[in-house]
Amino acid sequence: MSEIANNPYPQTNDLVAATENRPNSRVLEFYRFSKSPIWQLQRNFFEDQGEKAWQESIVPHYVTSNPVMAATYVEMLMAFWQDEISNGNIDLNKPVFVLELGAGSAVFSYGMLYQLNLRLAKSALKGLKLVYIISDIVQANLNFARNHEKLQHFINNGQVDIALVNAEEAQQLHLQISNKTIGQQQLTNPLAVIANYVFDGLTQDLVSVNYGELLEGYMALPEEEMQQQNFVKQPLYDWRELPEDHDYPQLLLEYYLKHLDDNPVLIPTGAINTLKWLTAFSSLPTLVLSADRGVCSLSQLRRQTRPGFANHGSFSLPVNYHALSVLINNQGDIAMNCQRRQNSLALSVMVLNSTQCNNSFSNTRAAFERHIEHFNPDDAYGIKRALEQTAHLLVPQEMLSFLRLSHWDYRILDLFYQPLIEQIQYLQPDECIQWTDALERIWAQYFPIGDRVGPCLHLGVLATELGIWSLGIECLSAALQLHQHLNIDEYTIEQIDFHMALCEFELGNIKK
Repeated sequence: MSEIANNPYPQTNDLVAATENRPNSRVLEFYRFSKSPIWQLQRNFFEDQGEKAWQESIVPHYVTSNPVMAATYVEMLMAFWQDEISNGNIDLNKPVFVLELGAGSAVFSYGMLYQLNLRLAKSALKGLKLVYIISDIVQANLNFARNHEKLQHFINNGQVDIALVNAEEAQQLHLQISNKTIGQQQLTNPLAVIANYVFDGLTQDLVSVNYGELLEGYMALPEEEMQQQNFVKQPLYDWRELPEDHDYPQLLLEYYLKHLDDNPVLIPTGAINTLKWLTAFSSLPTLVLSADRGVCSLSQLRRQTRPGFANHGSFSLPVNYHALSVLINNQGDIAMNCQRRQNSLALSVMVLNSTQCNNSFSNTRAAFERHIEHFNPDDAYGIKRALEQTAHLLVPQEMLSFLRLSHWDYRILDLFYQPLIEQIQYLQPDECIQWTDALERIWAQYFPIGDRVGPCLHLGVLATELGIWSLGIECLSAALQLHQHLNIDEYTIEQIDFHMALCEFELGNIKK
């Protein structure tokens, strides 16, 4: 299992502490935080890397792209749509759009589409004309998604489109597959938006409250760091008097002056701009679902010192969901946040343009309580971490229980692979039926991007052991075809060849 998968959250020693002065170091000019060159370097990184950023495990994605996260968001979408049907705002004869920002490798896009279709088929909303827009700032990522075999079914039936989108300044959405453009005030149904691991990479500003005074944060980096991949290592800060003609949200400044004493505060400028343009497509309510590392409360802000940059090829900063909530709630809209502990995953549900509805979005609020406050993807990740230490102690029926709880997560199966192989010959007939169903569900939901050969190999070997010959061939073929760039070792290739030959023989495709 990759280091990224084990440590998706930046640890304390990954957070870059800034220094006020560092002698004998050449520095660039100090810039207002949101005007620093680091933001363009961030974009350059993703454009240069394309899908390799995920294939080579440079950028973490599992925590916000797993099946439990998809299941949680599906329930939030269903509840929001039910509220909007009650409000009379959904025309079932028109498309209902879900826009995913910063989709990257499209792993989560596929998981959402897979689970949404299952959920819609068994609901009163099965006639909903879903169009899921996979968007990113990098065209190479969109090309990767558009050409991926597992997305072709959804593309062919009109449920998927793609769009090149700069999340901070988009004025319209050009859909590349249908060749249509969505402009301001053109949507006739409510828009739903997904922004996982997006806001933490958008531009931010930095201010500091100093006992009734506000200062504006400026930053510079040593010149040698600007040439490196993990380039935000030892930033230097300068604090200046806030100009009278500043463009910061005055409401936020007044709020933090009142409630903080001596604390720096990140202002999520990019996220604020994103929320503004998202609501311009329609006067109808807009649902925004977001998960990221961030801060959700004043108590967290009071403990905050300097910005905590996390480096992973690119960089990220914690999202000030508290600031977004202050702004959203002030305009009468809805913002609900959940974060279990300091530095853990923050989940946010926002309903914008909601004030014109008589409905209080009771279904959406209830879904938030049930699927985020009670048990959420961060809890599921905690279970996964526990299983990393205890998986070898479980029997197959217990493994199945955890797989069901994970919504058939292939990474959970990875943890069970070795102990399951050791016990598979002792499975009873009814257990074999259950495991056959489990493997088929896991493979149906798995979206290989070429980062790890293990999932395809493990699924293929287990399918062969259970006599699911066609599934074995499909998984093992994918193990070879999608991972050639990884320089697969000879032992793994021998495993694949042996089990492929066994499947082909049992299907009568080769003679003894």
